[in-house]
Amino acid sequence: MLRQLLTTAALVGSSTALNNGVGKLPKMGYDMFNAFECNYTQTTVVAQAEAMVKHRLVKAGYNSIILDDCYALVNRSANGSIVADPAKWPYGMRNFTDTINAMERTRAIRGRGATNSKTS
Repeated sequence: MLRQLLTTAALVGSSTALNNGVGKLPKMGYDMFNAFECNYTQTTVVAQAEAMVKHRLVKAGYNSIILDDCYALVNRSANGSIVADPAKWPYGMRNFTDTINAMERTRAIRGRGATNSKTS
């Protein structure tokens, strides 16, 4: 038993990891819903992303914009797809994604499907 414990300790102590930058920081970003609840639009989100770049938060690792809820219409399309609210995203999600990616940012969209936490 002691021999197994010492062998395991030796193996664990000698393990190595790649030094490629992966996993050095957890995923960090700005969650629009936490700040604005359902009161945000494409303009608001892009302004927040620009502020994060300006204030060097992106360089510090805060490189995600998170659309947590309220970005989509309550009802899905006829084929079951989530539909971005055209009143909030007048230029479409592709334009939004391209804009965010041009700032060297990533975006994450999550939520409760096409439901809205204020109405469900």
